[in-house]
Amino acid sequence: MDTILVVNAGSSSVKFQIFSVEGEGKLRRLIKGQMDGIGSRPRLRASGADSDPLVDRAYPIESVPDVPTAMGIAGGWLRDELRISPMAVGHRVVHGGPDYDRPVLIDHGVVARMKRFVVLGPLHQQQKLARMERIGVNLCV
Repeated sequence: MDTILVVNAGSSSVKFQIFSVEGEGKLRRLIKGQMDGIGSRPRLRASGADSDPLVDRAYPIESVPDVPTAMGIAGGWLRDELRISPMAVGHRVVHGGPDYDRPVLIDHGVVARMKRFVVLGPLHQQQKLARMERIGVNLCV
């Protein structure tokens, strides 16, 4: 089954959803989850399309000190336990300015242009762009 992972990584949480791709551009949400309490009381929670819980795990504070670690844990759970390997990943950004008002494929030029709009979302935009650069290009915004 083809799936898409959509991520919203904030300063103390990582929210994510998995969608199945069902012909003619139709998507169906399969999983909605989050890793929150990063650096304080880390917890991974997710539910399926029917809202039934799939996971609810607490972690020691020192095992999830930052967002990249939380993304690794959530990604590992999706990959290793649910056997999900998305064909594409989308990441929410705070502001695309006048240049980006819909999803685009990310490359280094797009990230560089989006850095001009950090002033429009100073608490989150720079962090999200830095994560995109660490993850690599060819992600959907």
